[in-house]
Amino acid sequence: MSGSRLFGMSQVTRACHEPTIIMPDSEKSRASEQAPGADSSEEAADSPMWALYVLEAEKYDKSLVESWKSDMEGILIFAGLFSASQQLLFISKSAQR
Repeated sequence: MSGSRLFGMSQVTRACHEPTIIMPDSEKSRASEQAPGADSSEEAADSPMWALYVLEAEKYDKSLVESWKSDMEGILIFAGLFSASQQLLFISKSAQR
């Protein structure tokens, strides 16, 4: 066993937790036929699965940002009203002295 550790895990433990990719035989043969150094990321970017993922991710991101915007508007309104009421109290107290 190696004595080096990363994030509290030994080399042996990390190796056990790394994902294993299982490809069907047709995919293996196609991958082996590919020219060395050829990049298959272009093919992956054009796949229908990734297009669907991007659409769903954009919908989710837009709804999340809208939620954050509405929450922030509420917080800013509350902060403005609170500071205005505190200012009025401070002015009234200082006028009484």
